[in-house]
Formats: sequence, C-alpha cells, structure tokens
Amino acid sequence: GGFCAGFLISPTLILSSAHCRHLGGDIFVGAWDLYDLDAVETFYPCEYTMHIHPEYNAVTSDHENDQMIIELSRESSSNPIQISDVSHILQNGEPLQVIGWGDTGTGDTSAILQEVSVSYVP
Repeated sequence: GGFCAGFLISPTLILSSAHCRHLGGDIFVGAWDLYDLDAVETFYPCEYTMHIHPEYNAVTSDHENDQMIIELSRESSSNPIQISDVSHILQNGEPLQVIGWGDTGTGDTSAILQEVSVSYVP
C-alpha cells in the first residue's frame, strides 16, 4: 500500500509522479486527510488510464522526468487548480509549492496532506 498526491489540472486530468504508477488502486479526488475519505470523489482503476512520461527514468536517483498524467474516464466535480501559462519561464529561486504524504523528515509519514514551498533550481 501507499499513497501519492496529484493535482487535478482539468476536469479529466490529474498530474502526478510517475514513481506512483505501481500503486494503482482507487483515486480519491479532494482527499487531504487519509483517515477521512467520506467527502472525496472516488475513481476506481477501471475509470482511469495512466500516461507515464516517455523519458521517465526510475533507475536514476532523481527519477528523471518523474511525471505522469492520469486520464479520468468521467469528469471530476472538483475544481481544477490554476497552472501557469506555458509561456512562463521559471527563474532560479522562484518559489514552487510541493505536496504529498511522504516522509516528513522524521522517518514518519503523515496522514494529513503536507505542503511546502521550495525554490526552483534549474
């Protein structure tokens, strides 16, 4: 088992990490607390398709091109996030938001979705 986070970027598309591809299972749109999934929208494995970045490299330590798009077979009722225009070029040190249920630095994982601001490094 395990959990990975993603961003709903359109009513039918989720942006997530390619290293999460092996988890499969149900997708919970709107989840932020793993102990309270009552108010989330559920998509079952038969209701989505994973599209892994063609140049994803799971062998490298930095998981090069660690991206996938999850295509939902029906529209989510949740609101997608706003993403930057493709013409925007990231600048060194520009703040970015990262989310996940991963290691919190103490060796533990959190049941509450975590968010942190990091600086972009080209």
